[in-house]
Amino acid sequence: MALKDEESFYQRISSRMEWRYLADASEMEKERKRLEARKLEIDDMFLNLYTDKAKGIPYLLD
Repeated sequence: MALKDEESFYQRISSRMEWRYLADASEMEKERKRLEARKLEIDDMFLNLYTDKAKGIPYLLD
């Protein structure tokens, strides 16, 4: 097929590569957002621990 119609073959390969790139980019963006949310959650935990420590509130481990 590639030898008979190089342009068509190139277009098919190019289209598949572009689709794969977009799918990967979408997954990476989802993961970035998930990690950013987790980072904010951890930042809040540290801030709360610092605030509690400054106020003299003991931290109890479960």
